Parts: sequence; structure tokens; C-alpha cells
Amino acid sequence: NESIAFRTTMADPTSKLFESAGNGFIQEGPQLGNFYQKDDVLPQALRRLFAEKKEGLSLWRFVETDLKKFGGRCSNVLHPMMAPMERQKPWVEEYTVYGRRINKLHTCPQWKFMKKESAVQGLVSIGYTERQKYGGLARIWQFAKLHLFSPNSGLYGCPLAMTDGAAKLLEGIVTGTEKEAHDKVIVRSGTSSHALCMDAYQRLISRDPEIFWTSGQWMTERGGGSDVRGGTRTIAVPPSNPSDDAYHKLYGYKWFSSATDADMAVTLALPSKSPEEKRSSCFLVILPKNDGASSQAGVPVPVQGGVPVPAQGGVPGRDGKGPIWIAKLKDKMGTRQLPTAELELYGADALQLSKEGRGIPMVTRLVNITRLHNCVAATGLMSKASMLAQDYATKRTAFGSKLCDKPLHLATLASMRTIYTASLLLTLDIAKYLGDIESSPESPQISETKDIMRLLTPLGKLYTGKAVINVLSETIESFGGIGYLESSGIPQMAR
Repeated sequence: NESIAFRTTMADPTSKLFESAGNGFIQEGPQLGNFYQKDDVLPQALRRLFAEKKEGLSLWRFVETDLKKFGGRCSNVLHPMMAPMERQKPWVEEYTVYGRRINKLHTCPQWKFMKKESAVQGLVSIGYTERQKYGGLARIWQFAKLHLFSPNSGLYGCPLAMTDGAAKLLEGIVTGTEKEAHDKVIVRSGTSSHALCMDAYQRLISRDPEIFWTSGQWMTERGGGSDVRGGTRTIAVPPSNPSDDAYHKLYGYKWFSSATDADMAVTLALPSKSPEEKRSSCFLVILPKNDGASSQAGVPVPVQGGVPVPAQGGVPGRDGKGPIWIAKLKDKMGTRQLPTAELELYGADALQLSKEGRGIPMVTRLVNITRLHNCVAATGLMSKASMLAQDYATKRTAFGSKLCDKPLHLATLASMRTIYTASLLLTLDIAKYLGDIESSPESPQISETKDIMRLLTPLGKLYTGKAVINVLSETIESFGGIGYLESSGIPQMAR
């Protein structure tokens, strides 16, 4: 009888006596929910900051509505795009099927979508175009949206950081309102170079996807990482007939060019007449459309409406290579969706922005913005990871009870949220100081505010960058073996 029962069970795929791939226990996974509304810290922190300003609470009503709507979009529309972006890494097409050398960079459709989404949502624009109405609160609103966007965008927050930094740099040039920028600037009002800077600035802060530009930064070379002064070896050759509208030619090898698919880039180079003095200058490079037709930079002719546009064609004697050539793409532990390349510059046209030897002080303005973006990326990941771990604890049963009913596990989850809370409050305070400096540059307290921000910005990047590793490590462990599987999406967050 036992033998007959066993044979009957084996023949019946619906039997509950054993499990198969198609039946048995299935663990319920965590749900992200509305990324803004599910966060028990962010709304309160933002409301506090808005309440500190005159008429801030009346402005807050519109901002909160925008954040609620965007929080749902991040969870329902953007988050599902992360997995395919991770699988479809950028690649370079070296030749056409007919043998023509093109050096064309390819990125996945989801990555391109994130650029359009960034423009429409005003993820850079808000910090500039809303300043007149919202004052310093515009920066808080902007970075709150970036907090929601960054961990759900497949790391598209990285090019946005450099775009925001470049916009900040160009703003000081085209407006002439900031003394720190004016003292270092070489571009003069009324020249076509100034018109180019103005056009680039307007594109960087645009909400129109057809107009919006992103920016890269080409600082790191083979000889140095953070030591850009000692490591820069790229040479800038001045034009034979110097003028306010003349372009330099750049020659060198940029070892780590972030956001290689950007529309423009900010870079450093040494004067060809005395490179040994290591007095680098800051340059702007305008890139052409990535259509494989050319790798030219922003050549000053032809001119349309006073603004130089890219020319076509390669460099003679370079075997089809243009003046800006992708030597290779980086194979990185993280930010796999983001194209980061080693670039060969051979006569790339570049507009000098700073006075000679004042490149690093000018670039510092860009770097301070990207540091704050780094804080936002870290806090966004901490929020998302800890919320997923919390939700999973209500659904996972082990040793006879839910994880959320186990005191030691609750203590771990509480520690993760505490670290996140501290990081978020620090980040939002830095954003507040930035907004105050930009909106009230003549305030008597502005000097002290600048000193505080100068201290907190690098410390914020250091603290949040290390804290997020701790939180994500705990997140992986809280999911057990599932947290170690790529298909869970958690290793992607950790990278």
C-alpha cells in the first residue's frame, strides 16, 4: 500500500508532499511603495527647513505635491528600469560593417530615457530657475528630488552632478555676479566665446529634453587622481592669432572621463609654453552629437547666431581618428551603466575659461557641487535599502516568527535608519547653506555661512560615503542568501 501511494504521489504534480519548481513555498518580496510617502524622515525634515523661511509653508504645499507625485513615479516607472540598465552596459562601435572607423558610443534606451526625465523633472533646473521665487529653498527642493531620483535611476545622478557643477561654474562667468568667479575669468562679455558659455549654461539648466545638455569632467590623468595639480599633463596650445574668441588645442590623455556621452565637458590643461610650472587652466569643450560621423570638439567655425558649432571630419594622418578619441571604456565595480572612458586628445578645440594658472580654483566651484550630489546619492541609497529591509522583515518568517518580531533584528534595522537620518539631515543642511549663499550673497552673515559650508561639504561626502557602505552591507545580510543574488537588485545598490 505504501508503494502504491508513493507512485500515485509521484504521478500527481499537485501533491503537497514534496516541492517542485512550479509549486511549494514562495517567499513574498518587499514592496517599495511611494518612495517619498513611505519615508518617515524626509517629509518632516523638509517641512522643518521650509518652515524656517518667511512664507516657506505656503511654498511647501506645492513642493510636497510635486515630491509625492515624483516619489510614485520613481517607484513605479524608474525603479523597474534599473535591472535592464545594469545588463546593457555601454559599448563602443569601432568600425562600420564596411570598414569605416567611427568610434561610436552606445548606451541603452533606459539610460537615454533618464536624461529626458531629468530635464522634465527639473533635477538641475530647479536650483537655478526657481531661485527668484523660492530663494534658498530652491536648492532644498532640487536636492530632495535628487534624493528620490538617484537610487532609482541606475546612477544617472552621476552625470547630473557634473551637469549641476558645470552650470554653477558657467553661471559665475555669464552673469559676472560672483566675485570669486570674476577674478579668475578670461571670457569677456560681448564676445562669441561669452555667447557660447551663455548658450551652454541655458542648456544645462533647461527643462526641455530637446535642449537639455549634460556635462562631463575630464580631470584625472595617469599621473594622479585627487592630485590634479601634480597629475595634469595635458597641454593646451594657444591659437596663432590670440583673441577673446580664439580656441586652444588640447593634447593629452584623460585617464578617467566621467559621463563620456555628455554634450560638453570641463577639463584642465597646462600652457604649452611652460608646462613644467604645473599652472593649469580651466577649459570648456563642446562635443558633437554621438552619431559616429565625427569625434571633433567645439571647433569655432562655422558660426550660427554667434555661437560656434561642431565641425566634422578626422585629423589627417591619424588613421581616421578624430581629435577626441575613446581609447577604451572602463570596466568598473560600480556605475556600470555610466560610460566612463580613457580619452585621447589630439588637437581638441577648447575654450579657455579661467586665467592662466587659475584652473583649479575655478574647478573647485564645480567639485563642491558634485560633493553635495555625492551626499544625496548616498542618503538616497540608504533610504531605499533600509525601507526594503524593513518591509521584508514584515514578510520573512524564520525560526517560528517574523523577522520584525526579533529584538536583535529590530535593533539592526533601527541602527540603519538612525545612520540614514543623521546623513539626510546633514545633507539637507548643506543644501540649505548653498541655497542661502546663492540667494542672499550680500547678507551680513554670508561669510560665516560660506565658512560652514566649506567645512561641511567635504566632511558630508566623507561621512555619507562611508555610512552608506555600512547600511548596504547590513541590507544584504538582512535578506540572507537572496541579498547576495543579482536578481534581487540589492548587489546593484551596493555597487
